[in-house]
Amino acid sequence: MKFNAKMRIIGAFVPIILGLSIIVSAMVSCTVGQAETSGDTSTYASDIITPPETLETEAGTLSDITAESPVELSPTTLAEDTKAQKLKSVKSLIFKAVHNDGLFEDIIVYPDKLAEETLDVMMPCRVDLTRVVFCAENLRGDIMGPYLADFSDDAVSDNEKFYLGSISKTIRLLQSSLPSMMVSLDGEHGRIEDVMASKNHSVSAYGDMCVTVTDEVAREKGWMTVYASEEKDSALYGTMSIKGRGNATWRDFDKKPFRINTEKKVGLLGMSAAKKWELLANSLDASLLRNQIFYDLALDMGLYGTECRQVDLFVNGRYFGVYLLTEHVEIDETGGYLIEIDNYYYKEVRTFKTKRAGLNFTVNTQNVPGGVAAVEAKLNEIEAAIYNTSDDRVFGMLDIESFAKYYILQELSLNYDVLQGSGYMYYIYSDGKLYAGPAWDMDNTMAVFSKGAHMYTNRVYAAHESWFKMLLRNETFAKEVIRQYFECGVREEILALPEKLNEYADEISASARVNHKINSIYRHDNSKGEYWDDDVAYLNKRLGERIEWLERFMADYRDANGKFSTILFHSIPRG
Repeated sequence: MKFNAKMRIIGAFVPIILGLSIIVSAMVSCTVGQAETSGDTSTYASDIITPPETLETEAGTLSDITAESPVELSPTTLAEDTKAQKLKSVKSLIFKAVHNDGLFEDIIVYPDKLAEETLDVMMPCRVDLTRVVFCAENLRGDIMGPYLADFSDDAVSDNEKFYLGSISKTIRLLQSSLPSMMVSLDGEHGRIEDVMASKNHSVSAYGDMCVTVTDEVAREKGWMTVYASEEKDSALYGTMSIKGRGNATWRDFDKKPFRINTEKKVGLLGMSAAKKWELLANSLDASLLRNQIFYDLALDMGLYGTECRQVDLFVNGRYFGVYLLTEHVEIDETGGYLIEIDNYYYKEVRTFKTKRAGLNFTVNTQNVPGGVAAVEAKLNEIEAAIYNTSDDRVFGMLDIESFAKYYILQELSLNYDVLQGSGYMYYIYSDGKLYAGPAWDMDNTMAVFSKGAHMYTNRVYAAHESWFKMLLRNETFAKEVIRQYFECGVREEILALPEKLNEYADEISASARVNHKINSIYRHDNSKGEYWDDDVAYLNKRLGERIEWLERFMADYRDANGKFSTILFHSIPRG
């Protein structure tokens, strides 16, 4: 995590539909009967689906099809074919990593997905869709194939289908320009199912991790095309571990957030080298963009913050969806300590509640001189000074610039959790001051919930929350808020947000639509939407309204000469 890192992920994206009408029956048949459809079917000859010439068959596992006995597949009914009859019930489709460059782990698609008329299979970003090798397995365990197929967008006609018995199936391979994070677990050293079943994050699974990037994005960003976890201790299995993280996001949603620990520090996608990484599921935010846009804004405003990148997550070949990869929030404990405003403080052991505002804090840094008691005493001292609104000595204990910026960020975003839960502050020993940040848990923003004061984009929200309410009664602090907004580049960064939001949405669009198909989506009543595009439009609308209001709000506190007006923020009624 850096103070001023401002890496971006604005790149071209691949259209979501990349392959059409390669059908399950075509994948599993060994012989082809007479076509029942009319018209020219020459485009379904062996150059579209044939056994790969260089692929060796495994005795007793793969079929006896070889390059010397090519299969020419065309639209047909296979009901009378004996081998097709045997394979009517398809157990799985198998895309082996050893046969497909760009795969870190086999991708296996199971019957619940095959039940759909169109089967969408997400592929990592570096897989060549013009040469995909796959096999099929039936309920008896027979493996058919391997087959070589071209799933590129212009390889196959959109309006022709193959048939398995009397049931037609279409398979589409989808791909995005997002980096692909692939985690491989062997099962003997922990299973992802056990990790997800753990209520208190006590279960870890061990294995290896690889992140791949397309050539185009790597060139644009200056990134490598492949990142991998590395071994540090040969006595340990694998090079990384994965476990659950979060509270409400872990408990209430099927799409789970994760924490990854690598044995050696690794810098991923232009971010600083680290061992601890967070994978945020963004299950509360149907747009998948709120955390990203406000984390990046915090950095652009000059706040201490976390860098982040959107990735496609695959675990043992299974696509989990779009995740936001971020650095783990921590601070060098020799220089200070990190504290968290924590709604779930009762689950922690290093906690306290402040005397005046009743804020619940958890001390996240383990080794603090004087322990938790010393931190509690310091925070109560600072809080008492905050509540003495006529005394500027508080700014000898509290960094006025970071708190002014942090207030603007929270007010703009309509953060439901502001000064209540999942927010961070840090204390620096060298100057004896408390700083606001980094920004965290910004998914519960921009009117995600359907009721409450945070729904109103044209009213004050954060200014009425405990410490901010009192700080804004101090004219020195209120002036600093105005100065930061108009004179320190904050306003320009905020006005640029709508354009950046559209760029971020373009980048994840292909993956986001698949994410919404495979994961249950929490959708607020007010979005009135059914699809991911509706969720992005709702966020765009709310963000635009809030920026317009913030412009008027800030201008109201400048007089005709551009100076700070003595009208105080707290006089504005809350919605």
